[in-house]
Amino acid sequence: MLIGNDVVDLGDDEAGLSNLHPRFVERVFAKEERGRIFSSPNPKVSLWTYWAAKESAYKIMKKVEGEVVFAPSTWVVELESEHGCGRLRGSVSDGRRLFDLEMMRTGEWIHALATLRSVPSEVVGILSDVERCPTCRDPSMAVRTLAVRALSEGLGFAAETLSIDRSKPPRVVGPVQARGVDLSLSHHGRWISFAATLPGEGLPRAAASVHDPARQIDTSIKRK
Repeated sequence: MLIGNDVVDLGDDEAGLSNLHPRFVERVFAKEERGRIFSSPNPKVSLWTYWAAKESAYKIMKKVEGEVVFAPSTWVVELESEHGCGRLRGSVSDGRRLFDLEMMRTGEWIHALATLRSVPSEVVGILSDVERCPTCRDPSMAVRTLAVRALSEGLGFAAETLSIDRSKPPRVVGPVQARGVDLSLSHHGRWISFAATLPGEGLPRAAASVHDPARQIDTSIKRK
């Protein structure tokens, strides 16, 4: 299974609708999507929900095909519900593949997690988290620290034995059991997030998805 994730900071200046160029909206969202977005009770949240969904699926496509042209207005997002906060499910299609989608929305951020199964019956553990990082000077380092900490707990290895390289897409480096992990990293504004698939066999501990907006990461921890 491949995984992609994207986080949007709703409090960031870039997220304000008045700051968006009209051509951006037309380029990213299909006509039907634009209609749903701007007729919704909260167009800002709706717009960035659609964006995060497409971006998370696009990150998977880059793993599958390498260089891929991102034509987001042709990617179709289907959501079970488009209103309110909390969890919602849906799918993203690029016309050839269907990506499963899980999202979490709070008043401060939106997190999208897309997956693409190798076979329909494939079952793996999924580990994900979103954390506040208000003073991050290096969000790329901070999100790697977050992912290493969570993966060390999920896989049962000391954090010192794991690292995440700077390749695109990022790759987990460590014991052989960690090499089957598929990883996605994201950061925007005050928030960082990651998502990872864990091998279905031989896990010392069960993996669980976690969303706790109250937690903050200690950016003083340095990756070895």
